[in-house]
Amino acid sequence: MSEEKKRTYLPLRYRQADDGRGKLRAGSIFLDVNRVPSQPNQSLMDAVRVLQVVVFRAQPVAASDVARELNIDVTRAHRLLRTLSLLGMTHQTQRKRFTPGPAMHVLAAQSLLNSDLPFAARGPLDEVAQSTGLEVAMGMLWQEYVSYIYHAAPDFPIESAAGNVSIFPASYSSLGRVLMSELPEAHVRQMYADRPIVGYEQSGIEALLVDLRQAKADGFARVERKTQTGRVTIAIHVPSRPFAAIGIGGEISEAATPGLVEVLRSAARQIDSVLDSP
Repeated sequence: MSEEKKRTYLPLRYRQADDGRGKLRAGSIFLDVNRVPSQPNQSLMDAVRVLQVVVFRAQPVAASDVARELNIDVTRAHRLLRTLSLLGMTHQTQRKRFTPGPAMHVLAAQSLLNSDLPFAARGPLDEVAQSTGLEVAMGMLWQEYVSYIYHAAPDFPIESAAGNVSIFPASYSSLGRVLMSELPEAHVRQMYADRPIVGYEQSGIEALLVDLRQAKADGFARVERKTQTGRVTIAIHVPSRPFAAIGIGGEISEAATPGLVEVLRSAARQIDSVLDSP
């Protein structure tokens, strides 16, 4: 295989990448105003925010750091962290810092093991990766990030694709943009109200919304990394799972885009046929 074909375009470990440090933001929960219950449980929401800070950190975090990041009282942050530790969701180290606990690891593993989506997607996505020689990914949107749960790259064994889990800013991802294109624009504005948008640092929210409207109209998102000539990713929704998307990446010309979109749509139909089977 040539060095040209070995180049990796989609994210493998964004959190550890040099250009990724400082861009992951935890603790912000953005709610769809059309789905908010009449009396949301604020304590539960605060606990999720605290847990989010812990799992987004590569190193154990102190209660004071959590409180500072979330702008809450240190005593409340510590109480929530200790309660999460009681449930096994966090673990308190000997230095009184907190890291993801055993329950988080078990829940993460079991959610992937028992989910029908990774099982249904594995075969069709493996086939796309092998037939095109390009990168193939599947991910889900949560808040302002995409979490990749499948990533096949030409320079990695296909068998490792299902284990390549990473997180990436949704605004800089074709998967993220096609998934965000279905969100209310007010929701997207709220997500990015207080920070620069990755990929739109200069142009801002209005340019992002234009691209999201285009993705919604086209039924797919196409992202060209302006700092990396020729690097393009394309993504579509998985019809039966609107929170998930599949994508393909590499040196993709405008002329090749429609054909590759059809390849993705064919894979999505295969995935749905398995999900819909008795």
